[in-house]
Amino acid sequence: MDKERKFVVNLKKVTITDIAHEAQVSISTVSRVLTGSAGVNDEIREKVQALAQEMGYKPPAHPAARKIATKAIAFLVESSDVFVNGASFFGKFLAGVHQVLEPREYQVILRTAKREVDSRQQIAEMLESGITGFILAQTQIHDPFVKVFQDLQCPFVTLGRTIGVLNTPYVDVDSFGGAYAAVSALTGRGHRHIAHISGRLNTLAAMARLEGYRKALQDAELKYDERYTVEGGESQQEAYDATLQLLNQTDLTPPTGIFVYNDFLTVGVMSALHDRGIRVPADLALIGFDDDEASSFAVPPLASVRWPAIEMGRKAAEMVLVLLAGEPLQERQVVLPTEVVERESLGATVECRDHRVV
Repeated sequence: MDKERKFVVNLKKVTITDIAHEAQVSISTVSRVLTGSAGVNDEIREKVQALAQEMGYKPPAHPAARKIATKAIAFLVESSDVFVNGASFFGKFLAGVHQVLEPREYQVILRTAKREVDSRQQIAEMLESGITGFILAQTQIHDPFVKVFQDLQCPFVTLGRTIGVLNTPYVDVDSFGGAYAAVSALTGRGHRHIAHISGRLNTLAAMARLEGYRKALQDAELKYDERYTVEGGESQQEAYDATLQLLNQTDLTPPTGIFVYNDFLTVGVMSALHDRGIRVPADLALIGFDDDEASSFAVPPLASVRWPAIEMGRKAAEMVLVLLAGEPLQERQVVLPTEVVERESLGATVECRDHRVV
């Protein structure tokens, strides 16, 4: 019977999924064994190596899943556009990742994957190519990749929280606290009609910043009016359109201040304000989030919420390495602090200026 089984197995291309099934271990464990990574005990390592040889396993040769020569962790995004929309943040984040991984002879490799396609198959192919761990960007509230990572027992860390799966390891920024502080900077200057151009509300970061905005209004004894919140999406064009949508509401008292989801979207907001003849900060105060390097060079310089992107990258990489070694994380959820950076776009107090929006 055994010889017959081996003959059948050898008739088809053997994958690490086949080996994992025979060895009764996870696909991720097989991937780590075949790439020489740590975190697997000797007994399982020897068993997997023997099965791979016995079953005639050969690393994939096709370009889409070519074998990676060194230990590798995937930085997983849904689209490479993320590096255009968030170039400053991801540059700093990846610098932090490299600071941790390079001395340990790990590569970080950019991989794209679509959530609407077979998530499990995409991750399995990456494991087949030699990827041993994952850092997931653009994390959604209910993210299918998180369930796949857990099912396949892959070492992974997400950027931002998700829900629906317990005890997910993540690194995040205090979006609620940062948004609260940003809006408080506006209320503290006497603003009473404050709008919010949000991010896409399928992420907990966007939801947390919306909640921080609402809480700051509440603590300033201002009533939340949903008409002052418009979803700005992910592009500057969407933020531009959202700003015009906000300003075109004729039954709404025009805002004297706007809190924007991030600095990237703020470019679209400022363009819309300029096209409508609204001056920042003479007519309207503005504050963003992320404190991109370009923010201090904007005209006027943009007030923003700063947080440690390099440190976030370091933390994510350190957590993945601990998981790859098969060790427990001392902290499974890391939340980094924020601070408001006040610049000219905040302007003076309302009492000190003519704040009417024309």
